[in-house]
Amino acid sequence: MNLKIMKRKIPTKVKRILAIITALLLIIALNMGSAKAGAGNYLAYNLIDKSKSLNTAYTLQNHFGGTAYSSPAFDFHIFAEEVTLGGHTNGNIAANQLYANTHTFGAKQNNHLGKREDNYIGQYAEALSNINSNGNIVLGKTITTNISKQEGRISIGRNSNFFDQQTSAKIYQETNSSTPYLNIAAELSNLRNISSNLSKLKTSEDVTLSKVSGEHQSITVSGSGKNHYLNVTASEISTGNQKRILNISMPASTTLIINVDMKDASIHSLANLVTCLNGYSNGEQVISDACGLMWNLYDSGNANRQFVTNDYACVGCSDYFFGTILAPSAQIRYGAVNGSIIAKKTYQDGKESHRFDFTGYTDPEPPTEEPTSEKPTTEQPTSEKQTTEQPTS
Repeated sequence: MNLKIMKRKIPTKVKRILAIITALLLIIALNMGSAKAGAGNYLAYNLIDKSKSLNTAYTLQNHFGGTAYSSPAFDFHIFAEEVTLGGHTNGNIAANQLYANTHTFGAKQNNHLGKREDNYIGQYAEALSNINSNGNIVLGKTITTNISKQEGRISIGRNSNFFDQQTSAKIYQETNSSTPYLNIAAELSNLRNISSNLSKLKTSEDVTLSKVSGEHQSITVSGSGKNHYLNVTASEISTGNQKRILNISMPASTTLIINVDMKDASIHSLANLVTCLNGYSNGEQVISDACGLMWNLYDSGNANRQFVTNDYACVGCSDYFFGTILAPSAQIRYGAVNGSIIAKKTYQDGKESHRFDFTGYTDPEPPTEEPTSEKPTTEQPTSEKQTTEQPTS
């Protein structure tokens, strides 16, 4: 039978059904291919060598003795939604938006874990000069790149330099179908809960804060336990306009978390606070060591206890500052930090910073149950009204 006659005999309705079936089969095939190219086989591919890929999302390297501080954020020197550099940065970065202003970042030497130092830029990059890290550099799928295939060199984002071949070979980019290699928004949400929970812990009996002598003050940890806490208001450790040198002494391999209540305080209350830790000097030598000091900035006046700012709050901007700054709902402006900064936004105030990883505790301490003859009491609901979260001014 003539094929033309056969085609004329196929009803229009049948043709439409066949077309719909063909389209559905094509969509299924494309989805199967996307799943295979994305979450099924890899999340990101190497821009120079397409045979290389990353098969799983980022997993934290800095494992603590418990889950109290569990977050990949503690693997990074700077962790924020938006990061602006104003000087050389000796440490790695995880950010959705990075404005490098041609400043280099990354630590040439290994951190205290001896593991690779990764970097992540999720959505936007501008004016990158060089990255000195030894690990992978992973880009979000929307970031533009320029590749010089003959030279094997790559530039990232807008107005950036071409990296050398060694750095370019470490650059990966997420696939269109993949989930983020590192979900910064989700981690900051997790860190808000961590910050809130830490702020409720009581001051340890073996931690003392001295009176102010001139411009000097000290914090001393005298106990041998692993975990120590100090709760202070911003005004107890800094006056904002005047320099305050805070000398901190704590045993090695212990943790000290200083909860700083920013309620009713100027967001610049800690601008001229200088901190010294166990005789360390300001410099790159701290990168290979572990640090047990964290500053948890919170606001007891807010229902969720978050320190929230509409502008950059200066923390340690005048001189060097030791320890990790945890302020997941705030914008933080910092100076010569030896530690890490975890915030909503960060702005480097012209001074060089150094990675000095917070280590948490190494051995979880089981709760000690004291025998008691008291009768158990029934918990009563509180009638206290919740306050509405307001930005700190």
